[in-house]
Amino acid sequence: MIKVIILEDEPAALQRLKRMLKDIRPEYTIIGSADNIADAHNLVKDADFDLILSDIELSDGTCFEVFEKKDPEKPIIFITAYNDYAIKAFDFNGIHYLLKPINYEALTQALVKFEKNQINLSNLNALKEEINPSPDYQKRIISKVGNKLKVIETKDIFLVYTDTGMVYVKTFDNTKHIIDETLENLYHKLNPDLYFRINRQMIININAVESMHTYSSSRLKIKPKVPHDNNIVVSKEKTADFKKWISSR
Repeated sequence: MIKVIILEDEPAALQRLKRMLKDIRPEYTIIGSADNIADAHNLVKDADFDLILSDIELSDGTCFEVFEKKDPEKPIIFITAYNDYAIKAFDFNGIHYLLKPINYEALTQALVKFEKNQINLSNLNALKEEINPSPDYQKRIISKVGNKLKVIETKDIFLVYTDTGMVYVKTFDNTKHIIDETLENLYHKLNPDLYFRINRQMIININAVESMHTYSSSRLKIKPKVPHDNNIVVSKEKTADFKKWISSR
């Protein structure tokens, strides 16, 4: 099901566009409309949609003011009574440009172009996945102490660290476990969206970071959400990358 939002300030034009869209593509769903910049911005920002049909001239400005505040990252079919904005329209993910009064044939052509674009995008994403599939990161590890084995979900690990030659994982329930694996090997098996190796001895889960502050020698000291006996410090060499990593998640 294709979900559409419409930006149009003329009530008669809005109703006509809704009727035409229902006639041409009854399987499409119009989930909302707006006639001014503020309402349009909120709709584009909050709604879950696949396509925008947008008049360029709204009641209090142009739709470009909406898209400059929030890039919708979805295809837009622009509609206007003037052709002065044709070039600018395509700076905002525009896939078609319709001049009023719109007829059924022109709108159909625009929707066909949108649908072909959707198919091509879907095929491209499938091809990317086939060529470069998403990594299958390790979901569980086993801790062994004597004859006892314990399965630990990797998502529950807040810290991996070395101490006196042993490798430990500490979970969010503040329990630590010995694992028979090197820090280096385990790091490459963990999801890099969640885990970062902050120094030679430690790997931390992003969800365990409560706050951080500048430490000596341009390092960062992390305050974890779970108590830990020793300082958790991002090394000087890792600090810049860690800041980029944590701010992009």
